[in-house]
Amino acid sequence: LVTDAENTPPPPAASLFAAASYSNADNDVIVKVVNAGTVPLDLAIHLNGASDVSGSGTATVLSGDLSALNSCDQPMNVAPKTEPLTNLSASFTRTFPAHSVTILRFKAKKG
Repeated sequence: LVTDAENTPPPPAASLFAAASYSNADNDVIVKVVNAGTVPLDLAIHLNGASDVSGSGTATVLSGDLSALNSCDQPMNVAPKTEPLTNLSASFTRTFPAHSVTILRFKAKKG
């Protein structure tokens, strides 16, 4: 025996990416989530250090079939959709669709 090796597959690539920021100018919390996976994900979001979280906001979501295309007949086939967010607090859960980019925006104060 000259060498001994195992052929193990690499670990799966990450399918979830997230970032959050805060706008001091207008007290907006902005949460960006990318779900590159093939299944929807239920995520818990915890806003450490936030107080007076507005109960509502907006979610802008781009998702759908990976092979979908826009055309002259269907120019909005692949386009982000904005929907209202309700019942928000410093901790909440949300389902992020498969193959999606989501931007959540709502008011909160540092505290």
